[in-house]
Amino acid sequence: MTLRPLAPLRLSDWHAHTPSSSTKLRDFWEWWYFEIDFTYRGDPWKIITVLHFPHAVDPRRVLSRLGYDDFTIYPRNGRFYAGVTSYVVCDRTNEALLITRAHPDDVASASKSGKLDVRIGRMARFHKVGTDRYRLTVRHEGLERDVLASENRKLRLELDATFSVHTPGFRPKDALIVDGGASKVFWACPMPNPKVRLHHLVVREKDAYHIPPSALTKLRVTGGYHDHQWGTGPLERHIADWAWGRISIPRLDQERPDKLIFFAGRNIGEFPNAPLQAPVVALARGDGSASYALDPLDGKPPLRLSMRRRWPARPILAQGIRYYRRLEIAGRDLDGTKLRFRITHRVRNNVDTWPFYLRFVPEAETLAGPPGCPDHVEAVSEYARWSRIRLQKPKWLLAQSDSINVPERAP
Repeated sequence: MTLRPLAPLRLSDWHAHTPSSSTKLRDFWEWWYFEIDFTYRGDPWKIITVLHFPHAVDPRRVLSRLGYDDFTIYPRNGRFYAGVTSYVVCDRTNEALLITRAHPDDVASASKSGKLDVRIGRMARFHKVGTDRYRLTVRHEGLERDVLASENRKLRLELDATFSVHTPGFRPKDALIVDGGASKVFWACPMPNPKVRLHHLVVREKDAYHIPPSALTKLRVTGGYHDHQWGTGPLERHIADWAWGRISIPRLDQERPDKLIFFAGRNIGEFPNAPLQAPVVALARGDGSASYALDPLDGKPPLRLSMRRRWPARPILAQGIRYYRRLEIAGRDLDGTKLRFRITHRVRNNVDTWPFYLRFVPEAETLAGPPGCPDHVEAVSEYARWSRIRLQKPKWLLAQSDSINVPERAP
């Protein structure tokens, strides 16, 4: 397995790549992804927010596109499904999960040139405010009522933060990360290790606060991350799976830790026996120097998935998704230091579960690292099995019928 070479970031990697229109045969999707790490009352917290334009896996969009008769009232055009997804994670357990999607096609906009500006109605905005400075604001709550969801937890997130470029961004060559032929996945990492300043943060569940407005002065931001991802063609028709994540690596001579970022996937023709397509395994140094790909280490694969297991969750959530319990990273730093880490995906560090997707906030086990690196370090890891969104109708959704009833709105 060879590593995918890195290339300098381009101005277009910040901006939108969505076409002006789409059809059933020409699909598209685009995501702006953000993380903020901080401590509050001695506990580590993480906020993860994703701006979807459009939302690639909105149930209405997918079911409409796949031809379910009862969903023909929903347009196939992806412009109708922009949305925001946020996770609020405390002490490596899932404290709160917010998912909001917008339906009208006039609520989302994204710049394709000039000054960066991405907006999703009144819920979220990401825009450039100065040289190497960008502002993210998010205000949304609960689960939208007409989405196939079991509950509305009355959760609310209010976030206002400034991201400043610290470590230079990068992209894989041609920005391509997974080649599915008719469907391709493109990825760029504009801010792999930025400086983040919080101006406002509130996390509320019903009438109780996880983080009240008065807590802002007691928070200590410890890190952040931003990447940008887009694709052509329906993911589920040509892309089988991917693994993505990042590991924080402290160094004795640095105030800010390094970030080890990995990403790779396969198309349907390669799954499950072929190795992952050439992965990105990049080190974003905390000292602000340029990011770079790790060198190979003693013939070991740079990114390896192993121990396939069936997810032990309720069938309606995971439908028996087969995931990889273990993920291993191996490489050599520029100074010759061996870097090896192992992530174990366990139920207790899972923070989101879908029939085609699992997200974890685990600790990574340090097998080899720089001097002073702890035995366990913080990590984020996801496994997506896109080919599980099939053209055929899943049995649990059929429920002894060939049609699906559109759920009624809650009062």
